[in-house]
Amino acid sequence: MSKELHNYFETNKQTWNKKVDIHARSDFYDIEAFKKGKTSLKQYELEALGDVSGKYYYIFSVTLGRIL
Repeated sequence: MSKELHNYFETNKQTWNKKVDIHARSDFYDIEAFKKGKTSLKQYELEALGDVSGKYYYIFSVTLGRIL
């Protein structure tokens, strides 16, 4: 990966990391329900995704549970 591309990804990650706490505290995402297994995904969507353990997602619940 080029240095320029690496810098882009690092800047992007740092920007999202600064915002994640605000989103996580929001009732909109209902993170506590998500931690207990609640999801808005349909069964066929869960099957299509497969195992996502250990993968990095921006506010996983909004991205995956439309999302988590």
